[in-house]
Amino acid sequence: MIQERRRHERSDATLQAYIKISTLKKTFKGKAETINVSVGGFNLKLADDFGINPAIAEELIGRPVEIIFDDHRLTAWGDILRTENDATQIAVLINEVSNKDKWNTLCEVKKTA
Repeated sequence: MIQERRRHERSDATLQAYIKISTLKKTFKGKAETINVSVGGFNLKLADDFGINPAIAEELIGRPVEIIFDDHRLTAWGDILRTENDATQIAVLINEVSNKDKWNTLCEVKKTA
């Protein structure tokens, strides 16, 4: 059995988001939704028309990203750790959130007894 080595437990919460990724050459903006979230980061599925393709995926690693969760009046800022599935998904390490208490509540993992 493989043991998970993550610092924070993940939740399968699906949150709608608007994101902005800035590279040296271009700024990408568009819609996305979370695949899973934790207090320290999350995975995002980018909208089909986001404009990122595998040819530029490597340029995104380490780049800053701003994520706005309008439904929750919450913004997160972080860095891209990796891209997945032909650059249709990104993993983000969170550096800061606009409201830590609200973010912690959204990230709570529902446990079954």
